[in-house]
Amino acid sequence: MINFKKSNVNILSFFISSIIFLIIISIINYPKTSNINNSSINITNSLDEEIKEIEKWTIEIKSLGLKANINEIDGETPTDDYVGHFKDTSILGDNIALIAFNYGKTKNYFANLKDLKVGDEIIYTVNNKIKKYKVNFNKIIEKESLKIILENNNNNSIKLFTYVKDLSNNLRYVYAQEIIDI
Repeated sequence: MINFKKSNVNILSFFISSIIFLIIISIINYPKTSNINNSSINITNSLDEEIKEIEKWTIEIKSLGLKANINEIDGETPTDDYVGHFKDTSILGDNIALIAFNYGKTKNYFANLKDLKVGDEIIYTVNNKIKKYKVNFNKIIEKESLKIILENNNNNSIKLFTYVKDLSNNLRYVYAQEIIDI
């Protein structure tokens, strides 16, 4: 038979209770995973849930002379009439992604996207909420990278995409971080 001192039992009891407490707290606070539906990720957050109906949805890039309406799209192909919003990304939260044509259509909203420079400002409006972003980079990527980029939930970012003339397997990708007023 093993004899334990009362102080050792108290220490062991405290240690075991602490571990159980930490396990329970970590289970309660474990982040919810994204819903995966047909191999696409549905990214939402509390800001998106606040939006009941969209009355005004626009993007403005003054350095390019661009102001355009935005509309939800299925898949990866925008319409001629709007800048397309990837439905599996946030509307107002952390991971906003948009796409538009830049050639060959009646309205080529992202025709001058290649001229966007680091530091240029993007103004994004949903109803009465206005967010401003500063461009971090503007580069060409392989089309196969699109899904991974869309799934990557970068905090407070907007991602712009357009096609690249004469490079059918590539996209232009502009990444911008939100400007946080202090």
